[in-house]
Amino acid sequence: KLQDVTPGDADSFARWLRDADGGNLSEATARKTVSVAKQIFRAAVRKRLIAENPFADLSGGVTANRARDYFVSRDEAAAVLEACPDDQWRLLFALSRYGGLRCPSEHLALRWDDIDWDRNRFRVRSSKTEHHEGKGSRWVPIFPELAPYLLDTFSQAPDGVEFVITRSRKSAVNLRTQL
Repeated sequence: KLQDVTPGDADSFARWLRDADGGNLSEATARKTVSVAKQIFRAAVRKRLIAENPFADLSGGVTANRARDYFVSRDEAAAVLEACPDDQWRLLFALSRYGGLRCPSEHLALRWDDIDWDRNRFRVRSSKTEHHEGKGSRWVPIFPELAPYLLDTFSQAPDGVEFVITRSRKSAVNLRTQL
């Protein structure tokens, strides 16, 4: 029962999640599981089903897994660009590698009217950071490595098309996985 769970039980559960003889979960998955438990018990406190949240003092949530970081070199980027099947895929990759865009949200939000050709920059709208004041968008330079891919796609864009990336605009398609 909810009221029978103690802070000590919460500590034991968090350890068990990571233990090789227990849940054997990665640090990130264990933290996420603790975070979900904290939310469930916080809701129970708010509904006055229990007096206190036994998970309140545990840290949860997502942390960066630096072991998964990987720097894509210029040579590797060139090989990937060469392997891309068309201009849209090349631009998707170039925007990620040379523009620093988050895939897929920032790619799919990019409109042709966000491109400021005169100032050699473009505005990136960010759904991830828009809830922070003044952080809903940012300006990114059109770096020399990115310019040819942006220009190629622009030259082939039909008149009046709104979005820079026209491929796979359906929410059921996971651009990031395909990329």
